[in-house]
Amino acid sequence: MNSYEREKIAGKNLITEGNLDQVRDILFGAQLKELDKKSVDLETLIKTELQHTQNEFRSRLGILEDFIKSEVVSLTAKIKKEVLERSSDGERLTDRLDDHKRLSQSRLGELEELLDSTGRETRDMILEQSRNLTDAAEKNYETLKATLAEKANGLHENKTDRAALAQMFSDMAIRLGNDLSGSGEAEFES
Repeated sequence: MNSYEREKIAGKNLITEGNLDQVRDILFGAQLKELDKKSVDLETLIKTELQHTQNEFRSRLGILEDFIKSEVVSLTAKIKKEVLERSSDGERLTDRLDDHKRLSQSRLGELEELLDSTGRETRDMILEQSRNLTDAAEKNYETLKATLAEKANGLHENKTDRAALAQMFSDMAIRLGNDLSGSGEAEFES
């Protein structure tokens, strides 16, 4: 039997006898104590770091909260100021619009009066010119009528009767015919 087997058998004998705790203490006791100490130290370190992190988080959260509160107060003040400015601007704009409305209404009234008077004057002028043109047209018509009648009478007096003209042309033709026939026979005889 080799030494490993003997230790194995010896180990079995010890275990069977109830000395398991002693064997553990002998084999792992120092390591367990060291692990327990490291575990306690690690827990303490974690607790202190956690406490430190919580304190730092609370501190930063408080700073952030204070900053947010100051910004909210500042924005609220700016908004109130803007609302007041816009309100006063709105009132001024309303006043200006009312002034423009009154001015526009008065100008509109003046323009209506001017348009009425100008319209009346224009209608009167058109009526007067229409009368003048009608009178002038009637005078021209009468003058032209008289002139045409006079010219027609003159033409009528100077007009030659067709029958008389036809008779005259016939007589001339006969005479010319006689003159030509008499002189034409004389030419043939000679």
